[in-house]
Amino acid sequence: MESNKFYSDRATRIPRRNTRPPDEDNAYSPLPPPPIPPRAESPSSGSSRRRRRHARDERATAGRLLWFGLACAVCIYVAFLAVSILRDRMYREQAAAEAARVEEKSADPVAMPEAVEQALPAIAAVEAEPFLDNQIKAWKQALVMVDEAATLRKSGRNLDAAERLETAHAIAGDVIDVQLALAGLRVDQQRYAEARTLLLSVLSHQPDNRAARLMLAQVLIDSGLLEDALVAAKWILEDDPYSEEGHRIAATAFINLGRTEKALMHLDRLVLLNRDNMLSRNALGQAYLELGRINEALKVFEEVKQTDPSNSQAHFYSAVCYARQGEMPGLAEVMSGAASRFGRDFVLAWVRSPEFDGIRDTVEFRILLRRLGEPPAAADPEASLDSTASTAQLPATL
Repeated sequence: MESNKFYSDRATRIPRRNTRPPDEDNAYSPLPPPPIPPRAESPSSGSSRRRRRHARDERATAGRLLWFGLACAVCIYVAFLAVSILRDRMYREQAAAEAARVEEKSADPVAMPEAVEQALPAIAAVEAEPFLDNQIKAWKQALVMVDEAATLRKSGRNLDAAERLETAHAIAGDVIDVQLALAGLRVDQQRYAEARTLLLSVLSHQPDNRAARLMLAQVLIDSGLLEDALVAAKWILEDDPYSEEGHRIAATAFINLGRTEKALMHLDRLVLLNRDNMLSRNALGQAYLELGRINEALKVFEEVKQTDPSNSQAHFYSAVCYARQGEMPGLAEVMSGAASRFGRDFVLAWVRSPEFDGIRDTVEFRILLRRLGEPPAAADPEASLDSTASTAQLPATL
């Protein structure tokens, strides 16, 4: 009965109140805490992450392509080297085989020419390197000798210069500079035929070589081959209408051929191209004088005297112009001015020129001579005049 009472008391007992704080009770709860909800991402952060991932992929792809390209280039280069080496070896083997075949057939007089003709390219390929090397050395040595010869000629050692150039021509006679230098030396030695041969050889290889054309034209003038000189001058002027040398050579050839009218065109062009060339201006005045165009000639000589008062040729030919016109006051003024500048003896030598024969016996001319002083009675009538005041004839060369 007691036991039943005990169970009945427990059943009817009031449960004890829980006095722990709510937080502490939850802390000791057997259930897990609720999960923390994930933070929501913004749309912008997602797109940025995708762009970075895309950029990394592109860089990786570019790197792989670059390495692939480099690998292909290396492979191609290696293959090219291998092909070149094999081809060179093949050519050398073919050349050696051709040379051996020529030696075997050398006893056959009929087959020999054909064999040699077929083998020449291969043999030339084998022997090209040493031959070319020796040829280049010869060319260089010849050019050095040309420079040495030019230095020797400037110092007046013409014999040594000739020796250098002849040696250079023997070593490398086909070099243009060697041929031109030797041609110039032959001109100085007045060996014009040899100079022509050398210059024609140069022009056969280089027809547009201006120096060779000019030198050949002058050599033809010096040789007296005036018609050929005109052809050479025309050839020069076709390519260069403003060539002073071309016009000078043409004018000289026409003058020496007695075709002064043809020379006027070239002399006019020479004066227009270079008004400081007193020689050309005097030649133009002499051409007018030769043609009887006295006033034009006198104008030219007066301009020369104003530009170059010490030009004795201009004074002499001015006096000749006045003498031909019979204008004694002008003649007296020119001769008096020339006597004060060049001396009386110099001017009195002029009267020995045939240009003054037309007025030699006139009273005015005799009075002028007495004012200047009579020429010496013992003077040699055959003595040569001063080169700048000899005659009114045109010069043989300008």
